[in-house]
Amino acid sequence: MLRYGIISEVNFDTGRARVNFDELEITSGWLTLPDSMRCWKSWPINCQVAVEMHDNGEDGEIIHRVITEDEAAPSWANENTEGYIFSDGTAVYYDASAKKLTVEATGKELIFNCSKLTVSGDVIAGLEKISLINHLHTSPVGPTGKPISI
Repeated sequence: MLRYGIISEVNFDTGRARVNFDELEITSGWLTLPDSMRCWKSWPINCQVAVEMHDNGEDGEIIHRVITEDEAAPSWANENTEGYIFSDGTAVYYDASAKKLTVEATGKELIFNCSKLTVSGDVIAGLEKISLINHLHTSPVGPTGKPISI
């Protein structure tokens, strides 16, 4: 049986949550979160979810979060793009038709922890849109014709 309820508690270690069902005046036991909700993020307590409940009314599984009418879709959302928006507004999304991954972290720090970062193509930086490939620096040259360390 399909029921709608409100998340009251989340346990990220077990991937489960408890749900209040106002019309029944009960709180469920620990129900499994779907894979799409098992992100290590602060799942909002009080968000509405759809729950497939067993006939006994005690067990079940959370199917998905119910989007409310006042939640507008992001400007990038379409049939070719999927993504994620964090609680501070940072967004990561991928447009499969354009083969383009976008990270919007305006005013935030972006860190890559890796042993090697390879970028094929140009890097465009800053408001001035400076190109890494086209922005050349000249170095003074010594008597041997080799660049001098400055």
